[in-house]
Amino acid sequence: MSDPKCARHLSLTRTLPANPDRLFDAWATAGQLGRWICPDPSAVVDVDIVLSLGGRYSIRMNGDGGPFTAHGTYREIERPKRLVYTWAWAGDSRGTRRSTLTSTMSCQHYNMETVVYISPPTSPLKRTPL
Repeated sequence: MSDPKCARHLSLTRTLPANPDRLFDAWATAGQLGRWICPDPSAVVDVDIVLSLGGRYSIRMNGDGGPFTAHGTYREIERPKRLVYTWAWAGDSRGTRRSTLTSTMSCQHYNMETVVYISPPTSPLKRTPL
């Protein structure tokens, strides 16, 4: 998946032995998403999700170097094939580091493949001197 208007993007692909509903739930339910996003068993993860168009989510991770909080809004939901949502880190009050993520799920040779397409931030990052 590629957007020709974006100069920079990141695409991650993972193939798993799971059915479509189970893979979608890994992205869409609090207990599953916490393990999916932060697999470190020593980290404390708290996830809140309102899975609806315009619904919000928040992922708080407290581990090495933390705490960190990511949050966003769901823009598209097509169960069990596609989720589009924003992603931003708490503390970025100007929203200069907000990206849009598109997670797609598809069947590939009896396994499910999930692809996450991450768009660049909505506005340029300002560099600060060290």
